[in-house]
Amino acid sequence: MNEIIKPLHQTVVEFLSMGETEEEILKQYPSLERNDIHACLVFASKLMEHKYMLQEIA
Repeated sequence: MNEIIKPLHQTVVEFLSMGETEEEILKQYPSLERNDIHACLVFASKLMEHKYMLQEIA
């Protein structure tokens, strides 16, 4: 599996959330493989396991 940078994780997940297919994403990013797209979804899922708290800054 190719190493992909974190900003691309967000981009791939955003494309999928807008209804783009894996095939469309692979055409736009020919250096990616299908496993990379699945890795992005795993990464997003792992982020959701953490609890985050927004804090107001003065």
